[in-house]
Amino acid sequence: MKSEIVMVDNGQKRPYPIEIIEQDLPLRGLPPSLEGKRFVQLSDLHSGFAHLEAAYELAIERVNTEETEFLFITGDLVDDHAKPIDYPIHQFLKRFTTKHGTYAVMGNHEQRRGIVQAKREFEKGNVRMLTNESIQLDSGLWIGGIDDLLEGKPDFDKALSPLPTNQTSLIMAHNPTTLDRLPNRDLVLFSGHTHGGQFRIPGIPTAAMVWLHLRCRQVSGWYSNGTTRGYTNRGLGVTGRPYRINCPAEIAIFRLTSVDSPPDVL
Repeated sequence: MKSEIVMVDNGQKRPYPIEIIEQDLPLRGLPPSLEGKRFVQLSDLHSGFAHLEAAYELAIERVNTEETEFLFITGDLVDDHAKPIDYPIHQFLKRFTTKHGTYAVMGNHEQRRGIVQAKREFEKGNVRMLTNESIQLDSGLWIGGIDDLLEGKPDFDKALSPLPTNQTSLIMAHNPTTLDRLPNRDLVLFSGHTHGGQFRIPGIPTAAMVWLHLRCRQVSGWYSNGTTRGYTNRGLGVTGRPYRINCPAEIAIFRLTSVDSPPDVL
């Protein structure tokens, strides 16, 4: 695993830090055509809030430069506090270029803002929404999406039933506590929602703050539930307050690698 911190100017008093994290992701039954290839996860863009266009530009540059196979965006692409209501996030989304496309799930902010308008923006941005469904890419890799755990209508059986048992499948769900509801099988869940705490105050445990605010035990990084792995992304944006404290935003880049048996749970 390697990472770098990039500072961007979002028009606020404080520079806006973004950590770009690159790491291997071992998968069982990985199609040979994807060996060594990369995909990117973004989360919690909260478009229309905090003047984060510079952060979006950096994300577009990294995704396109990496020659990304596919892009996951794990919810809260829009912010329910943002004004004007019709912030044109699709103008940024349609600039991502990937071999297999961009996929996303709804977060709690889309549910509050209105899923009809959110879907319209995502469709204009060439984003394929996965709501309680799974699909197989041309390469043979399966990816799926589950609706927001608390404010959506998640249907685990519908989303997971098509998935094969002889290879690792990738799942998206905005709320990381979805991990605790997944069956004990070879899955990797990608989530966001927590912002990594967004404000990490010395002397106050971040895990306690996230639990009290969101009832999530997963703050950021890797977690597990049996043989199911879950990665919680700190998100690209912010909400509530237009800054972060000791908690950089995140762009996660994963290099796909093949293993013969389910990898050890982290």
